[in-house]
Amino acid sequence: MGIFIGTVTYPDLRDNEKIIHFAASYVGMEFEFQTTVLNSPGCCMGMMFFNTEKDSKDERVAVIGNSVLMWTGYITDIHDLKKRAEASGTVFDDKATDSLIPLESYFRLGMESLQGLNGLYSIIIWDDTQKRFSAITDRYGFTKIYYWLNADGLIVASECKAIISHPKYRKAMDKEGIVNFLGAGYCFGERTLFKDIKLIPQGCTLTYKDTVLSFKKYWDYSVNPVSGTLDKLTDKFFFYLEGAFKRCINGEESVFIPLSGGLDSRTMAAIANINGLQIYGCTIGRSRSMDVRYGRKIGERICSGHTVLPLGSDYIRRYGSKGVSLTNGMVLNEVFYILRLLDYQGDGNTFISGFLGDVLSGGKLADSSLSVNKIIKQKFLYIFDSMQLHDITDPSLEPLIGVNEAYLATAMNNAHAEARCDKAMIVELKERQRRFTNFYFPFFERRWDIAAPFTDRYFVDFALTLPVEPKINQKLYKNVILKKLPLVADIPVDKTGKRMCSTWWSWRWENVKRMVPNNIKQKFRTGDNRNWVVDCDDAIRTGSAPYFRDLFSDREHMAGLFNIKAVDRLFRSHLNREANEYRKLCAIATIIEWRRQFMV
Repeated sequence: MGIFIGTVTYPDLRDNEKIIHFAASYVGMEFEFQTTVLNSPGCCMGMMFFNTEKDSKDERVAVIGNSVLMWTGYITDIHDLKKRAEASGTVFDDKATDSLIPLESYFRLGMESLQGLNGLYSIIIWDDTQKRFSAITDRYGFTKIYYWLNADGLIVASECKAIISHPKYRKAMDKEGIVNFLGAGYCFGERTLFKDIKLIPQGCTLTYKDTVLSFKKYWDYSVNPVSGTLDKLTDKFFFYLEGAFKRCINGEESVFIPLSGGLDSRTMAAIANINGLQIYGCTIGRSRSMDVRYGRKIGERICSGHTVLPLGSDYIRRYGSKGVSLTNGMVLNEVFYILRLLDYQGDGNTFISGFLGDVLSGGKLADSSLSVNKIIKQKFLYIFDSMQLHDITDPSLEPLIGVNEAYLATAMNNAHAEARCDKAMIVELKERQRRFTNFYFPFFERRWDIAAPFTDRYFVDFALTLPVEPKINQKLYKNVILKKLPLVADIPVDKTGKRMCSTWWSWRWENVKRMVPNNIKQKFRTGDNRNWVVDCDDAIRTGSAPYFRDLFSDREHMAGLFNIKAVDRLFRSHLNREANEYRKLCAIATIIEWRRQFMV
């Protein structure tokens, strides 16, 4: 995989190439990389390569005359695109690369031919014949492109930090983006934490010509339920998912799968197993957490090699700074335990992710009986609501209090679905899943090829036709595992500690446990028996406490954003176990670390 940086300038800047090389060194300072820069009249584009054994300039960069195309990610139907281009008259020689195919298709079939391809990808094109720059991402917008429009032209990049390194960019905060982050843990819509740096909207094509920037929407989510029996839906679910898996692995013989005790990772591992792949797994977490317990069981049963990497209470202190650097401050630091996977030293060529399986199968299904406001508060604004933001933030943010609720209410209203729970699912997909949950892709793809079968176009299209009833408590998904993947069906699930298929003995044991008074249960229950991979609230009190104390004593980078006395009270309340405020503290700490690192 790679990261690209492009500048389109009117008039041309002679130092464009130097700017791109500097931006590349800034983005890749923690990793080894190679850079390719191509300079055409009016446009300069650069591509960074991290996995040089797999990626090369020929595979990711194409040139026809002075026109240039660069792309990153993966496209599973690129050979279908080639056939369509050949049918229109294009002749490819035997050495045609995966980068030349989309560029030739662009000239023969237009930008529409690159819209909605199957995969996670982003493409930038300088069309020298039209003096036009275009950028496009996969239809979900999961592979991101950021842009900054300024008086001299347009700057685009795969990462914000490439743009802020530009000598003419004046670092400043987007305060509404910060309010978004404090409410939900991520920015909404096109916003970032950096003023004037935006994200290309989901399902859109960006075009820049003659100093005019425009967007064209080509796809959006729409839920259209189609009824069917549980058995028929089970067969379809498995058919589309296994097909998606085969398309994603693209002939690989070995895969690496991070294994928790959840449904998604065990499903990926089981499908890999029945397709004869060599599987290498890794589980991270506290030694007695359910993720480790059940992830290890899955690994022992299926994997050729399985590693457990323990996590201690110091994980935020260890990974907090690095995580903010890698994510440009866009992700809550409580989830940076995932960086522990970078310590994995085992085999496996392709990183198989279960990303999106939980949401599409009903794992985060909202209660349709609730009002829109209650769904917003429970499902999205689970860190600070407006009243709490009023107490914790600086008075300068007062005019922005309430923007989060207003934005999400509009998003719910505009979602193309009938049931309220499906509307919430669409907002979840367009906001949280796009901005937050898949954050680890960019830095893991610097080591592995990333594949996410649940994002396959045909599987997603099927999932968007599922009725509500089989999604409740993931009834359909669990039935797929029980009927199609029995090898992993009897291993308990991390969230509940219960098996999907209950035996007579397990049923009797659950009944016995119900008879035990709660005060007796609590006496023998330890924190390590909880299902969390990490215990974040305890980490802030123990191993990661020095990191938080340091940040909350940084008055310089709290000024203008936070009520310092209110933050101190919140921190002391948590340390003294008077309340559990870990997520609020993580949000505040992430913003302070972001300001400190990027000098905003």
